[in-house]
Formats: sequence, C-alpha cells, structure tokens
Amino acid sequence: MNQGLNRRESITLSAIEIIDELGIQGFSIRELAKRQGIKEAAIYRHFESKQDIVISVLKIFSDFVQNVIHSINEKKLNPKESIVFFIQSHTEFFEEYPSVTSIVFSEEIFRDNDIVATEMKDIFKMRSNYIVHLVERAQTFGEISTKFTCEELADLILGLLRRLTMKWRINGYNFPLTEKVLLILEKLF
Repeated sequence: MNQGLNRRESITLSAIEIIDELGIQGFSIRELAKRQGIKEAAIYRHFESKQDIVISVLKIFSDFVQNVIHSINEKKLNPKESIVFFIQSHTEFFEEYPSVTSIVFSEEIFRDNDIVATEMKDIFKMRSNYIVHLVERAQTFGEISTKFTCEELADLILGLLRRLTMKWRINGYNFPLTEKVLLILEKLF
C-alpha cells in the first residue's frame, strides 16, 4: 500500500494507473487486487463494485476542482488572475499526476454507464460554469477581450487546456505543459 494512504485511496490510485495503462477494458478487479497485493474479495471490503471504484476515481478530480475554486475565492484574485490560476492549477495537477488525464479527458469511455456518465457531466458542468463566470467578470472589469462572448471565450480556454493536454500525453509528456498553456492563454487575452 502507498505509504500515508489508506487502503481505499491506494486502491483508487491503482485504478487510475490501470485505466491509464490498459484502458477501461483492461481495468478489472483481478488486476487491481494483483497490483494491491491483496485478494479480490478484499477490494469489496472497500468498494461495493467496479463502478464504485470508478466513481472514487472521478471524485479525486471533482474534489480537486472544488478545491481550486475555493482557493480562488479565498485568495480574492481579480478575474483574469483567477482564470490563470484555475488553468495553471489544472496543468500543474496533470503534470504531477499524468495518469489522471486518461480519465479526465476520456469521458466517452464511460458513456454506457449512466451513473458514471452523470458524474463526468457534473464535473464538466462545474468547470465550464465556473470558467464562464470568471470570463464574464473579467470582461466586465475590462481585463480581457470582449470580441468573444463569455461562453465562446470559456470554450476557447477549456479547449486550449484539453488540446494541449492531449498533445502532451500523445507526445510522451515531452514538453512543459503548464508553461505552454499559460503562454498561449496570455496571447489569447
């Protein structure tokens, strides 16, 4: 078990690694138990089902997003700084935990599971709505361009994050994601 983590957290992190390495099709309780060095039955002491484990994986990202939003509110950043902080926090999180990106940017792998798909949609909506809110505030304060509607600019910002993160993954993480995203984000403003 990973030092400092409880078994449930350790199982969740192993699940992320398996999905990253083998895809959702390769994710099984058998493989998870093997990596944890425990029996399959022991997994079910911590999770009711495979779906419950996937929801735990999504909760890590959902909690992260909520913590970023909370930090922005606590820091009382101006709207443009808030956008940069929001995106920078994401890229730094991805650079620290690259396997998480296989979950976050693979929404379609869960579309056949209504419960997990709903969780993914809720995370997507939370992030999108918050960026739209920040862009709207930044435009109101004259901090960023009004050439685009707040929804259009939010789509460009989140699209930039998604595209460069996927490019970073596909290219074997061979460039500094945060640096690249922030450079283009600044040009966009």
